[in-house]
Amino acid sequence: MTTETKKFKLIVSLDGGGMKGLMTLFILKYLEKTLGVDICSKADLLCGTSTGGILAFAKMRNLSNEELETIYLDMGKIIMPFSCTNIFEDFSISSTKKYKEQLLKYFPGNIMDFCTEKKGFVVSCYKPLFSKSHYEPFIFSNYENKKRKGVSGREIVNIPVNDAIRATSGVPLLFQLPKYNEMEFMDGGVLYNNPVKLCFNESRQMFGDENVFVVLSFGTGHYKKNIPPKSPELNKTSSPAAMFKKKLMEGIKTIESTKLSATSTNLNSMLKTIKSNVFDSHKTHLDAKRDFSFSPSNINYFRFDPIISKKYSLNDCSKDSIAQMRQDVDQYLSKEKIVKRIDELKSILIEIGIIPK
Repeated sequence: MTTETKKFKLIVSLDGGGMKGLMTLFILKYLEKTLGVDICSKADLLCGTSTGGILAFAKMRNLSNEELETIYLDMGKIIMPFSCTNIFEDFSISSTKKYKEQLLKYFPGNIMDFCTEKKGFVVSCYKPLFSKSHYEPFIFSNYENKKRKGVSGREIVNIPVNDAIRATSGVPLLFQLPKYNEMEFMDGGVLYNNPVKLCFNESRQMFGDENVFVVLSFGTGHYKKNIPPKSPELNKTSSPAAMFKKKLMEGIKTIESTKLSATSTNLNSMLKTIKSNVFDSHKTHLDAKRDFSFSPSNINYFRFDPIISKKYSLNDCSKDSIAQMRQDVDQYLSKEKIVKRIDELKSILIEIGIIPK
């Protein structure tokens, strides 16, 4: 098959990670400067989980990386601060009310009418209200895919776009969990923090196996050799629940003495799901890399995921942490191996006509 007859599909997948999503933005900004094109704007399919879902839908609206960085920082300052008032009002550590207000500013309308000239989805988890069953994956897309298997959301659920985003980024305990049609949703990162496999399966179902796929996956940082760096606050575990431990301690006593205790069954169900799924995006990447290596030669897979030097909690928007995130990304992008991979990506993008020769 010649270059002229090949059908190329560009697939972009964005991991979750709370405020660490800034590292994804830093990488996207660097790639745009280096390649001369905003990759997300050229994607045939764009997907994301949690904060990666926010980025995915924002890029579908053609928001620039600079605009997104400003929005991200502003939202972090407004939404993330811990307050016991939030616990009393909506059983959450951060302000769900302010989060909804911010999302409405940027994502009005229903998902069926959202950016119809493009295809994109966000990943959530759901279970029936008041059920003791485990959470299962759910896709909110702006298109219909009746071939979708192994995950719910085959038909378009025409909810407001801001509610779909809340469903993918509803971190348990950090925000009030959204509900819709007798279903309760929470952060898709609990099951699919790295949605690259879902994204690739979706692209095959939508576009067919005869295409040549260029799959770009963006992470929000991982520890070198899966060994967490030492941290003065958290040095024993990297579980999602531990990420909130310091700030939760102030609120736990309050929670136990309030009406939240009446929903302890749901809370226990959430915590069990969290403990069994440790947001291991890097492991998902390694699995995907192995699977793609056994596939036909029509898959070009690129993973960009910086090595982080410290632990960042999901709601950490301090100046020091943001500065360290920038430094971690800069060091990662300067590595010879990464420079080479970007050159390889550039060559492919030139071949398929996304970048002019």
